Amino acid sequence: MRSEIVSQENTTVVLHVEVEQERFDGAVRDAVREMSRNVELKGFRKGHVPRRALDMYFGSRAIVNEALEELMPRVVNELAEEYDLAPIESPSFNFISAEEGKPLVVDITLEVRPEVTLPPLEEIEVDKPLIDVAEDDVEKAMDEFRRVRVTMASVEGRPAGEGDTVMVSYTATVEGEEDPVETNTSPIALGAPQLRKEIRDVLMGREKGDEVDVMVSMEEDANPRYAGRNVRYHFVVTDIQEEILPELTDETVPQLTSGAAKTVEELRRRMRRRLESEVQSRVDMMVRNEAFDQLVAKASVASLPEKSVLRHMNQLRQDDLEELRRQGKEDLEEVLRAQGKDLAAYDQGLRERGEALTRNGFVIDVLADQSQIEVSQEDLEMEFRRVALRTGTPLKKVYEQYTQRRDLLGELMAALRTRKTLDHLVSKVAVREMPMEEYRGKHGGFDASGEGNA
Repeated sequence: MRSEIVSQENTTVVLHVEVEQERFDGAVRDAVREMSRNVELKGFRKGHVPRRALDMYFGSRAIVNEALEELMPRVVNELAEEYDLAPIESPSFNFISAEEGKPLVVDITLEVRPEVTLPPLEEIEVDKPLIDVAEDDVEKAMDEFRRVRVTMASVEGRPAGEGDTVMVSYTATVEGEEDPVETNTSPIALGAPQLRKEIRDVLMGREKGDEVDVMVSMEEDANPRYAGRNVRYHFVVTDIQEEILPELTDETVPQLTSGAAKTVEELRRRMRRRLESEVQSRVDMMVRNEAFDQLVAKASVASLPEKSVLRHMNQLRQDDLEELRRQGKEDLEEVLRAQGKDLAAYDQGLRERGEALTRNGFVIDVLADQSQIEVSQEDLEMEFRRVALRTGTPLKKVYEQYTQRRDLLGELMAALRTRKTLDHLVSKVAVREMPMEEYRGKHGGFDASGEGNA
């Protein structure tokens, strides 16, 4: 293969390439074999479709295109290695000659990674607090352990009060209409922060069997059946329940933990170990992030290709729109106005985020290349096992999902390479360990609390 760079402007490189006739014709023969193996044509056995039949049904151009689909990625990889280029976008091709029996002649335009200069990793200094879980944090975790195991019990002889849950049957009728728009039963937690004040006030102090009405003015973005209108709710109190927190004793702990802990003290030790593990994970993540932030700040990136920035911006916009749809909202400009922002400010913020992602990607890629970080088959298999364990999916199914989807496998390998590169970065920077209190004083605090189950 013969090639030469015919132009280079910033991060755009154009190469003139000539692929030998023998290699191109071989790629066409491979394409014919592959098509013959996969297509089904009436009158021919699968895998035995002759070239003339393929030409008749699909045309010789389709066969050549199939050959180019397989050949060009290999050509681009060889050029990238020969000229020490790092393509960052899909290449574009201008085929000058792509006919069987002749050399393949093509101009290839590549967007390549700009020059990136990294600082010596040893110059980066990161503070790391030593793990210190306070007794108050352990007590909070014990309280949370009780709270998530709360049971509900009906109350007798008193009205509904703070913290109670009122069981109701209700109808909802739009003002001015006769037929209810909704009839249902529901538990209503009087302490829920999202509960409307009008409903809380009218149910507070009620007893089982009480009936009560309340008028509620609905927002414009509520259910379309009654958005912006007044709705009258008619409640019938069917039960009043209170939360019963379990007592933690040496007798109750084995049952509450399914045998994982035998005594209150053992449960407390488990809570402390879990909190220490959670804090350690947050500390490790914080050190990684701080080390990388400093690396990016000290690195020099020659330029940010507009195409890469726009790609990140488009993805960020799609992510934002998808999040709005999950919240039941569609109009981005309307949401921005409600936040006191406008589309121009949003777009500017989007560009800043896109530029940051582009710069970060270049820095991590260069560090990975310079450090010769690679993802091994063992790395992949370990990650497959983690995915299977985390999702409860059979390991064989996980293998199939990733091996059948090149895009998923590529994303996974990129994520693994990034993780290994950040681990390498942390192993090379100067990490200063210090007591937690000293760290809090220097950095304005550190939240070591944690919540969850033992």
